[in-house]
Amino acid sequence: MPERLSPAALLLLPLLGPLLGCGEPAVIPNELQLDSAAASDGADGTGGADGTDGAGVDNWPCSASSPGSTHSLHVQNNTAGAVSVIWVDTTCVEVPYAELAPGGAHDQTTGLGHVWLFRDVATQAPLAWIEMVEAYEEVTLP
Repeated sequence: MPERLSPAALLLLPLLGPLLGCGEPAVIPNELQLDSAAASDGADGTGGADGTDGAGVDNWPCSASSPGSTHSLHVQNNTAGAVSVIWVDTTCVEVPYAELAPGGAHDQTTGLGHVWLFRDVATQAPLAWIEMVEAYEEVTLP
């Protein structure tokens, strides 16, 4: 899992990096600021991306803490561009897991209550998300 940096470190790193001879870290996870989020029932395979359960594509929850990895997620990218498969951890930090080329697919073992987000690689726009509520979930984009 990527290392989290304090807000002070994020501000000082660009200033001190050149002086100390070190560069910026390769990956700084995006922290999500969430006020309220409705969980999906997962029945539609889009995890709220279509807004049918009261949650829009820009309003996803953090993953629930759950032991074990007993659930399976299958993602199919039918978009014209590359898609990032991202786990939203229990503190709402986005953790990248895979990048799918157009037409590509990915199978992921995960846990109950885990939230997965799918972003367009070129624009970083969220395309869909899903919360794992069934033993097997399938997401087809779009």
